[in-house]
Amino acid sequence: MRMRALAVLFFLILIGTACKRAQLGGHLSPEEMAPILADLHMADAYSGILHDSTRAVVGKNYDSLAVWTKAILAKHHITQKEFNQSMDWYRDRPVELDTLYMRVIPILNKQRH
Repeated sequence: MRMRALAVLFFLILIGTACKRAQLGGHLSPEEMAPILADLHMADAYSGILHDSTRAVVGKNYDSLAVWTKAILAKHHITQKEFNQSMDWYRDRPVELDTLYMRVIPILNKQRH
């Protein structure tokens, strides 16, 4: 019985999250997007400093970046499609995108120190 109650609670939370996103026009809120973008920017930076023993000069390690991107999206419980739709929404609204990055920058600054 307790498992069933937990399953119902989980389902209600899941529906509530989906409804919240639908109310926002199908995009993630700035509160949801900021930590995701901060994590993705850190992964992007790390992918440029990894060393590859098979090559003398390394740019970005796109294989590592793809793995990290997948892990970051899973960590934040979103799909690539949800992320892309949200980024498209913000891209089409520069003021909202600027507001979003005003949340991302402090997160990155905290990780730097």
